[in-house]
Amino acid sequence: MTLEHLARVLPPPTHPYNTGTPDRWDAVEKSLGFVLPADYKEFTDTYGTGLIAGFMVVLNPFVANPPDNLLQGTDRWLEFLRIARTFDEQAIPYSLYPETEGLFPWATTDKEQTLLWHRAGLPDEWATVVCDRSRCWRYERTMTDLLASWLSWEQVYEPFPVWYLDPTQFPDEDGNAPPLRIPDRPRTLKDAHRLFQPFETLVGDRHGQE
Repeated sequence: MTLEHLARVLPPPTHPYNTGTPDRWDAVEKSLGFVLPADYKEFTDTYGTGLIAGFMVVLNPFVANPPDNLLQGTDRWLEFLRIARTFDEQAIPYSLYPETEGLFPWATTDKEQTLLWHRAGLPDEWATVVCDRSRCWRYERTMTDLLASWLSWEQVYEPFPVWYLDPTQFPDEDGNAPPLRIPDRPRTLKDAHRLFQPFETLVGDRHGQE
């Protein structure tokens, strides 16, 4: 799926924050030592920095807040995975950046999840791996493909329970969830606009540190 497909379910802001230019992107890729997927750069230039569905942030190399910065936050998110791997090597069965083909983070959530590229093959074909501190899930989808298929309800992803998008499907106190109901598609434009909340930078650290 292209950014055009994503925009149908996640309308971009009129005035995005922290977008790039060709020269700035060249500098970012030189610093990283690899070329970034084109859809990621297009997403950043179209959406800027913001909160998706109230809990996910796509890392941006131009934002001032270090945890949400693609360059400055990388070590932090990968360190969480390295620590998890010391307790259970099978929990994170991948190499990590800067190792060859190592996972590299492109988004994080306030549910202690990290979304990463598996840097094997061509950048525009990199699969997405979602990891928490105990396990990983692999999806043969690019960044925009995964976001569009998730937000449109085309696919339900195990790391992101349906109540993340629809609180009416939250389990009861005994842990019993109601039968899965896929909302009518496409969702209303009013609802879709609520899915992305742009911000220039966050005050403090949304992940629990000041």
